[in-house]
Amino acid sequence: MMTQPLQVHGHEEAKRALRISQARSFAFVGPEAVGRRAVAHWWAALRNCEKPTDEPCGQCASCRAMAAAAHPDVLEKAPARSTRSGRATQRPTLRIDQLVPRSTPNADPEPVRRWLEARPQFRERIAILDDAHLVSEAAGNAFLKTLEEPPSWVRIILIAPSPRALLPTLASRVVTIRFGAVPVDAFTDLAPHPGLDSGQYGWLQRAREAPDVESLVRDATNAFTASLDGPLDEALEAGNAWLKVWMEHPTEAVPQRLLATLRHDDPGRYALALEALDQADQAVRAYVAKDVIASALTLRLRRR
Repeated sequence: MMTQPLQVHGHEEAKRALRISQARSFAFVGPEAVGRRAVAHWWAALRNCEKPTDEPCGQCASCRAMAAAAHPDVLEKAPARSTRSGRATQRPTLRIDQLVPRSTPNADPEPVRRWLEARPQFRERIAILDDAHLVSEAAGNAFLKTLEEPPSWVRIILIAPSPRALLPTLASRVVTIRFGAVPVDAFTDLAPHPGLDSGQYGWLQRAREAPDVESLVRDATNAFTASLDGPLDEALEAGNAWLKVWMEHPTEAVPQRLLATLRHDDPGRYALALEALDQADQAVRAYVAKDVIASALTLRLRRR
């Protein structure tokens, strides 16, 4: 079976830097949804391709495994969205047991360090730590030696918003590859999606691929903003519905969508919303009751 090589939208400078780099550990930094993960996957495919040129061939066994998201030499770890007891958490963290072996109950059975010690089936073992700015201090300290002196067959990628967002001890041990906005002219029909202004291709691609979710987010946002100058009970109801969409679809840029709509339709309320949404996010992470958060946000946005 022949597959197509992994495609990356933009980021030619980052790709050129990666092709020639001899470093073992990297930080891919930049805004959410601009393509950091796509480049990480592309690079993992290139490093393991059996017929490498400037791009993965898309035909060899390694490339086919990458295309099927089943490559034996690529491991991705993301912050745990639940505690060890199984309770959902609003404070996701890359825990120490995800990175180094621990004998504690419910510890991750495949910590990164142990996985990296095994030799690759193809050419290199590549670990991708998503949202690496959420690595706990204990986990970061335990992982330093691996990050600084990985085995010769290992490459490690930390994905984060910026070098400053990482623990200083981690940031000082990696080569930084910076990512910025990419062209998004093909998505103008999705206006006023915030990804258009910020060149965040990933958000726009998800909106195109999941029109039902896109419609849900757009309708909830429009209903909430339209209600803010109307009767209080209707505004509170719309605020609760909007917050429910945000909680159920945390990767769909729901707060950013609200800000983009206000910036376009109601600039006087936009500045107020910046602080109000930040406070709402902090309240969510503090496990404040959702109806309290929605009510506080709605009342705040009605004042101007």
